[in-house]
Amino acid sequence: DSADHEVVFSLDDETKEKSISVKKLLDSFRNVSVVSIIQCAGNRASKDAEMNGTNGFAGTIFEKIQDGMVGNILWEGVRLSSVLKEVFPNECAEEEIADKEKWHVVFEGEDEYY
Repeated sequence: DSADHEVVFSLDDETKEKSISVKKLLDSFRNVSVVSIIQCAGNRASKDAEMNGTNGFAGTIFEKIQDGMVGNILWEGVRLSSVLKEVFPNECAEEEIADKEKWHVVFEGEDEYY
């Protein structure tokens, strides 16, 4: 049930944390669709190991990854920028005034995988 599931947002120092139910996200923000291309960060893992030494793929089935793990995708949902402006209005306003508008966003799952 979308009312029971929440998305938690926090700042770098984790002093400010806010959560929003999935239902509220869907009810409060416009749904958009974006076609995009996504490339696996592990592309060329074997070349990376060859040039730089052992990497995080060493000893796994992905150790010999070559080029080509690229896909087209249709993302649908609410814009993260809209949600962040509601969750952290002061911080977003400061970024816009400073003309930075370049946030680093990390997604962490319940299993703590980034």
